[in-house]
Amino acid sequence: LFYLVNRSGQNIFFDLVMPFVSVVPRSDLAYWVFYRILPPALLGLAILSRLLKVRTHPPVRIGPPELAMGLLVIMVPGLIILLQTDGNLALIRFGDRMIIPFCMYLVARLAAPRKKEFILLQWVALFIALSQSIIGLFSWVAPQVLPQIWHYLNGLRTTGSLKDPDLYALILTFSAILLLHAAVNQKSGFIRLILFVATGLCAIFAFLSLERAAWLGGVLVTLGLVFLYPKTMFRLLIVGAIVSVVLGAGVLSTHFTLSANRFSETSPVYDRIVVFDAMLQMVQIKPVLGWGYETLDQNIHHYYRRIGEATLVNRKVTSHNTYLTVLTELGLVGFL
Repeated sequence: LFYLVNRSGQNIFFDLVMPFVSVVPRSDLAYWVFYRILPPALLGLAILSRLLKVRTHPPVRIGPPELAMGLLVIMVPGLIILLQTDGNLALIRFGDRMIIPFCMYLVARLAAPRKKEFILLQWVALFIALSQSIIGLFSWVAPQVLPQIWHYLNGLRTTGSLKDPDLYALILTFSAILLLHAAVNQKSGFIRLILFVATGLCAIFAFLSLERAAWLGGVLVTLGLVFLYPKTMFRLLIVGAIVSVVLGAGVLSTHFTLSANRFSETSPVYDRIVVFDAMLQMVQIKPVLGWGYETLDQNIHHYYRRIGEATLVNRKVTSHNTYLTVLTELGLVGFL
């Protein structure tokens, strides 16, 4: 374990395993081992490694990000215990969503990965891109070969092995960034071609997630990559446009139609207008410390009201805005 923390592999193995945990035997136990236990254990080993001076470590300066994380880890559980009568589930979800990612962030900082580790991470990104693209392809052309747990809305969205289209698009976009960086710095023309093709697959299947938030995020990521690699991105965008036209007129014509329908849907927009208005009302009522972590869905339906043509009748729609959710549940203090 000390070797893993001090060399490479502590998060590489995690990255390879986690996308497929849902279908391994005793997935609940695997989730506990690989997600809830392994990252805190690795953080403890990383701290111990520095204390025992197992190898020479570059200095780590604690700054505003670490301070903010520490305050949040103290504040939110404290408020859950003090103000929420049944906060056990909220504590578990806070741990899954924030404490565990904080641990992984700190492991990466304390272990100080070197160039070799980043190169290894690029190969992991290639594996993720190819495996999730293949699973995404099967979900459209042969869904019967995939485990039932990987089916989502009967194939109307692409989720790979991750069961969530937003998360699927996010991990592909992140992998594409690593792959493009690797391709630009790769000397071998053949490997560079493989990396560029994998980057293109990430773009295609992130698009096939049919998540508008992912599309907007992809546009912003593309603009950032154009700024970093203008010549490379200009060529890739030309090739990508040609490939998109060919695929849109052929095998992906149905998917382009579905995408156009997603743009023309008005009900999700109306839903969000009502939900955002309800959250703003809640923020005005409890602006400082908020309503409590994981309490939004319990209270939001009391504040639905008609906004122009937008209305919600006899159904509950949760938040689709992370920032407003944090502001509503944790108030201005937690938001800042």
